[in-house]
Amino acid sequence: MEGNSYKIEALSNFIITFTFVYLLSIISLFTTGLGADDPGYIMYWENTLPIYDYLFNDNVSLGKRAIEPFYSYLFSFFKLFTNDFEVFKFFNTFITLGVLSYSYYLITKKYYLYFLIYTVVYLYIDFNIDQFRNALAASFGLLSIVYLNNGLTKKSLLFFLVSVMIHNSMLWLILLYFSNIKLLRSTTIVLLLTLVFIPNKAIFLNDLLNDSNLSNLALGIHFVNKLTSYTYNSLQDSNTVIFALVILKSLFIYLLGIKYKINRVYLDVYLYAILLYYVFIDFNTLGGRILRDALLLEPVMLFYIIRQNISWVLIVPFIFIFNIFSKNLCHIERILM
Repeated sequence: MEGNSYKIEALSNFIITFTFVYLLSIISLFTTGLGADDPGYIMYWENTLPIYDYLFNDNVSLGKRAIEPFYSYLFSFFKLFTNDFEVFKFFNTFITLGVLSYSYYLITKKYYLYFLIYTVVYLYIDFNIDQFRNALAASFGLLSIVYLNNGLTKKSLLFFLVSVMIHNSMLWLILLYFSNIKLLRSTTIVLLLTLVFIPNKAIFLNDLLNDSNLSNLALGIHFVNKLTSYTYNSLQDSNTVIFALVILKSLFIYLLGIKYKINRVYLDVYLYAILLYYVFIDFNTLGGRILRDALLLEPVMLFYIIRQNISWVLIVPFIFIFNIFSKNLCHIERILM
């Protein structure tokens, strides 16, 4: 009887989760044109042919694009089935939330839906309406983190590579594979701390990138091109916003995680993300994007903290309310305008 009860509960949770993910994906179906990144992606979509044209026609190529080749081929694959960008955005959201759900499920079969709801309230507009490609990459990144924490290094590396092929900014997760090597971990932390305190990094990198020898050497490397873009944008934007309260909240959760000896991999995700935020704070959105990737682990961190000390459950509503307003209001204001 107990076994049947567990199966019924598991099936019920799956149906609820699937319905929740499906409805959120339907919402994203009607947001085309509202997302901050939509204009650029719509342009790429309209200039992409079905994948068989690139595979079997030597006279046609995807050419040089500002997005990773893997995502361009994903566009091309979906062009086999639809010419509607809205449909692609639906599937992007569905896969993103599906992978997030599965990642949380691997952590706890009982509470994974609550993790998903927590994350969606915080990041749905940011991830699934505005920067949906980064959202897809970050979801696979979270899966790689969970597999690494569970000791499944080969699976972790596989999904790490998938996340990087979707969005190069996920390269920062490679630092996690140093976590189990004490000397490498210590060296990495010292190096990041040193980089934090180097002033005018964007200006220095801009001068370096403008060196003709380096430019010729780096020509065609997509990651270097993206870093160049972040650098140029940061030099033009002198009003870099520092999300001080988000950082304070993240530091607070990180320190609680240390106090209750939470899994080293999860702690290192937070540590590296916070340090990298400050390393790249001059580089337009890059630092904030890295920190945001780590925030997918926030409900997990809180879950482990509460398991150690139930009293901390009292802080969750305050953090939840803060999350609702800290990320969503600016996006809603932009959409309404």
